[in-house]
Amino acid sequence: MVKIIASDLDGTLLYNGQLSENNYKAVKQLQDNGIKFVVASGRNISEVKMVNFRDIVCPKVLINGGVVVDENYNIISTTYLDNEQLKILLEDFIIKKDFMSKDDLDGIAMDYLSNMKLIKNLI
Repeated sequence: MVKIIASDLDGTLLYNGQLSENNYKAVKQLQDNGIKFVVASGRNISEVKMVNFRDIVCPKVLINGGVVVDENYNIISTTYLDNEQLKILLEDFIIKKDFMSKDDLDGIAMDYLSNMKLIKNLI
């Protein structure tokens, strides 16, 4: 028996950034039948708060699992790379392989690792 269903947002639950009527009805039917529904997204909290979920209330797993919030956006848990892990990642996978410049990295890091204020000191 299915007890919980998780869905991504972009291109899955949302179409052109909007919750379609069919998806809305499907989620409501799941919830009405006692099946828990969870949003799972790479988006951060502020980006997800801008989505009109209508009256769908559910927990959310955000930033690719880095933050879990309850139905009211209260943080339940966070998982972050420690400074040493981040330094290894940045040096070995990004900077040495030239996937992006340091300037690009600064902007992206602030979006995805906003709580890691020391990022510039690590590279």
